[in-house]
Amino acid sequence: ALRDVSLDIASGEFVCLLGASGCGKTTLLRLIAGLEHPDSGALLADGADMISVPSHQRSIGMVFQSLALFPHLTVGGNIAYGLRLRGAAKEKIDERVDGLLQMVGLAGLANRAVSALSGGQRQRVAIARALALEPSLFLMDEPFSALDAGLRDQMQVEVKRIQRDFGVTTIFVTHDQREAMALADKVVVMHNGRIEQADTPDIIYAKPRTRYVADFIGTNNVLDLTVADGTGNFQSSRMDATTLGNGYHTLAIRPEALTIMADDAGLPGRITSQRRLGAVLERKIDVGGQSLTQNIFAGQGPSFDDGASVTVSWDWAQTWVIPE
Repeated sequence: ALRDVSLDIASGEFVCLLGASGCGKTTLLRLIAGLEHPDSGALLADGADMISVPSHQRSIGMVFQSLALFPHLTVGGNIAYGLRLRGAAKEKIDERVDGLLQMVGLAGLANRAVSALSGGQRQRVAIARALALEPSLFLMDEPFSALDAGLRDQMQVEVKRIQRDFGVTTIFVTHDQREAMALADKVVVMHNGRIEQADTPDIIYAKPRTRYVADFIGTNNVLDLTVADGTGNFQSSRMDATTLGNGYHTLAIRPEALTIMADDAGLPGRITSQRRLGAVLERKIDVGGQSLTQNIFAGQGPSFDDGASVTVSWDWAQTWVIPE
């Protein structure tokens, strides 16, 4: 399930494990939680190997995809469950539960039945329960997958706020790249049991390290080209490629970096389709048999009909050469 995975996470960091189904992200989370055991390797927390430490002794709070709330307990009973197991005094438990309910926006609902809560409220109870024991590590396994889009966006904002307020190191599993980019200090893109890239959202977006990351994150124009004599196939100074050495290269070019003109100042192409996506106009352009995408704000730049012959250039400052 996992192969040669190596990852450093700083104290207080919010890390998202991102990838398609079956890439290994949940397995990695379960290994960290102690719910799975690795065949080899080490799992270090502040320098101490945790491999042989039982799950319940790892100072970890976890929110499962199914939430796993206790239906026979009240909201307050769910949050207090771990504290009671540890033999905490009733006064301390009540104080802690009230503080957590305030923190997650559920003040006054301690005696409410879990079944009477909305989906978003149940999410908040699960988060409060996981944080009740003041864990040093907070794990979340696709907790918002069952929520509608509006509530999901709201919960993302709330989770980020709660994580900052607590300052707890958080590892969040998701297959939604938009969610990962919105939440994470560091995004870990996984594929076939390996880490393809672990970087800040800005670097992941602008400088993909592998072709998989370039294809997976957002919309990228991945262009294969061969440069000869420092110029390649480019026909004008606007498309100067002298910064590229001779040979085969793979470029990642974001749609917003493309420019389309009706002159000869770039690669010849033909517009195959256009569609309005809110404030953005998306164009598809065929260039030598390869489809490229351009995104611009609607109403900006020249207008073209479908099928129009155009030339395509791009901003080299927003172009990334994918390492071999």
